[in-house]
Amino acid sequence: MAFLTAYHTDVGIKKKTNQDGLLIKTAATPLGQVGVFVVCDGMGGLSHGELASATVIRGLSQWFDNDLPSLLRTYIEQAGQKEVTSGSMLAGNQPSSGSTNRLTEEIQTALEVTIKQLNEKILQYGERQNVKLGTTLTALIIINHTYTIAHVGDSRVYCIAQHSGAEPNSLEEETQLLQEARQPQQHEETPSQQQPATKLQPSQLEAISHQQQPAVLTLDRPETAVTQLTTDQTLVAREVARGNITVEQAKIDPRRNVLLQCVGATNEIEVEFYTGESLPHSIFVLCSDGFCHEISDDELKVHFSKKDLQLKAKIVELVDLVKARGEVDNISVVAVKVP
Repeated sequence: MAFLTAYHTDVGIKKKTNQDGLLIKTAATPLGQVGVFVVCDGMGGLSHGELASATVIRGLSQWFDNDLPSLLRTYIEQAGQKEVTSGSMLAGNQPSSGSTNRLTEEIQTALEVTIKQLNEKILQYGERQNVKLGTTLTALIIINHTYTIAHVGDSRVYCIAQHSGAEPNSLEEETQLLQEARQPQQHEETPSQQQPATKLQPSQLEAISHQQQPAVLTLDRPETAVTQLTTDQTLVAREVARGNITVEQAKIDPRRNVLLQCVGATNEIEVEFYTGESLPHSIFVLCSDGFCHEISDDELKVHFSKKDLQLKAKIVELVDLVKARGEVDNISVVAVKVP
């Protein structure tokens, strides 16, 4: 079965241009369904942010069309030939864990090379034109039920893992869950649960190399769990992780708008990678920070947990809700439901 996908992007209620960029591409292979899904949030003023995000989107689209097929062919010829011949991959089953790990490592290496080349391309353009520009990059690659995420900046990937009977049984239950989602949380928040920052100009960005573990949020109701798979690369998130400030202090910190790195602003970037296995019928949600400013994780759980879910209609509904709550940034969402 193929992926179910939907997307929506909106300029928002204040800005005149939409500098976000999106990519959705899928293909059927002997290893099962393969897809690349990307959200980029450009920055730089005028049309420069749009140029930066579009450059990355175009580069990753070409990588999917040209480089990834070569990686898959080589993998099948070498590590996976016996499994393909026996029909296990053709039946949609996973290859052995060792060979899957090798493929994942090769994909990460190839992606990192491509992303750093795009970083250099955007940086050189900015130097020639004497302008500052850049973009966040959050890319999700799924091969069958194995996913790899490449991440720079503060766009996000969520996974809503669905199980049988996860959807609310009635309108009353859904209303109750939504009311609960809007109540203040009593538990201690992790750095990734704080509101991400609206980005400044790339000249104001601080570039560092760092690695953090992705934050995980599991709801009390066991049927459906919402997990934030990426970690925001913001200055206040780093300070909270180090224990220098609290989550509450981070919300009013004057540095909360500072990104630690983006593509195209500095010579050196460090791409963070996350990998894992998805449950059947899980939903991945990629979004720019303009979306998650005004939507809680509990609300994502409620809105995406119905069996009769219409992805496109739900995304549009949530984007309209974000705008109604006063979000001024561009807002972009990509949703992917795995078979």
